[in-house]
Amino acid sequence: MKKITIVFTMLATCFGYSQTLTVEAESGKLYKGAVFQDCSACSDLKQVGDLGGPSLETGYLVSTVSVPKAGTYKMNLSFSSGETRSIFISTNGFTPIEVSVNSGDWGVVGTKEVDLKLFEGTNSIKFYNHTNFGPNIDKFTLTLFQESSTCESCFGPFEAESGVIFAPATIQDCETCSGGKQVGDMGYSDRYFTQDVLITTPGTYRVYISYSSGSDRSISLTANETTTVSGMCNSVDWGVVFVKTLDIDLLAGNNTLKFHTPGDWSPNIDKFRLEFLSGLGLKNNALNLRSVYPNPTKGIWNVKTQNATISLIAVFDVLGKKVMTLQPNSYETFIDASNLQKGIYIAKITTEIGIESIKLIKE
Repeated sequence: MKKITIVFTMLATCFGYSQTLTVEAESGKLYKGAVFQDCSACSDLKQVGDLGGPSLETGYLVSTVSVPKAGTYKMNLSFSSGETRSIFISTNGFTPIEVSVNSGDWGVVGTKEVDLKLFEGTNSIKFYNHTNFGPNIDKFTLTLFQESSTCESCFGPFEAESGVIFAPATIQDCETCSGGKQVGDMGYSDRYFTQDVLITTPGTYRVYISYSSGSDRSISLTANETTTVSGMCNSVDWGVVFVKTLDIDLLAGNNTLKFHTPGDWSPNIDKFRLEFLSGLGLKNNALNLRSVYPNPTKGIWNVKTQNATISLIAVFDVLGKKVMTLQPNSYETFIDASNLQKGIYIAKITTEIGIESIKLIKE
C-alpha cells in the first residue's frame, strides 16, 4: 500500500512551528526498470533501487507532493550507496540539481540535505541519472525553509476547467491536479479552451502552465488572437504534472488566452499562473527597429527596421481593443494616428524575425 506520512516538528528558529512532510520513496511511480526492494535499515523496510544507468532508457522515480505554501524547502534525502553515486533531482520539469552521495555501505542509510523550490499546491519531483547508476532511495522529508514573498505582480492560479471549453475537448478527473480536474482531449483546430484574464499593467508576462503528457506534445498559447508562443511538453507520464513556462505580451485590461495545438494533439492542462516580467515599449533591438518617430505624434508614426520585412502591425488601446491593422510588407511604413483619440497605444509589429510591442503616444 502506498503511504505518505505527515509529521509535525518544531524548528529551533524564530519561525516557530513548521510542518514537515515525510514521503516514502515507494509511494511514488517507478519507470523503466526501477524496482521496489526490501531494506532492513529503511523506514517501512522498503526502498527504490535500480535507479539510473548509462542511457536515457534507465530507471527513475517520480513522487507527487502537495505543499501549503510556495517557497524554498529543505529536502532531507534518505539513501543507501556503497560507493559515491549521483542522483539528479528535478522539480516540476525544471533544471535538475545533481546530488552526490555515499553512505559507506549498501546496508547503511545515510542522509543528504538539498534545497528545492516548490509551488503552492501539487509538485512533481523526479529522481534519475541518465549517465551512471544512482543510489537507492528510502524516503525524503520536506520542510519549509523560506516562504516566497507575496508577489504583487503575480496573477492566478487559473484552473483550466474554469475556462471556456470547446468540444470535443473535455474536463477530466485528475488525482494529481489541483482541484482534481484538468482539460484533456485537446488538439487540432477545434479542441481547445480559452480563459479571460484582467491585466492592469501592459507588458511581458511569464505563463506557468501545469500540464501532464506521457509523450512529446507541443502547446501553443495565443493572446488576443494576435500573438502566439509555443513550447514542447513531456511530463514522462499522464499521471504526473510538470510546469511549462512561456513568455507572452499582454495588454492592459481584458486579455483572452487560447490554449491549443494546431495540427496535432495537446498535453492535458491543469492550471496556469501569470508573472509580470517587464513593461512594453523597450525591446526594439530584437526586431532591429531603426526608428519610430515622431513619438509622441499628432499625425503619423514612421516605423523603420534595419533588415526585417514588416508583415503586420496591430494597434491596441490601453483597454486591449484593436483599433487598427496594417499589412505593409516592407522595411518601412507609417501608422496614421489622425483618427485616434489622444492617449497611449500599443503597436504589435510582426516580421520574419518575430513579434515586438512598442508604446505609442498620440498628442
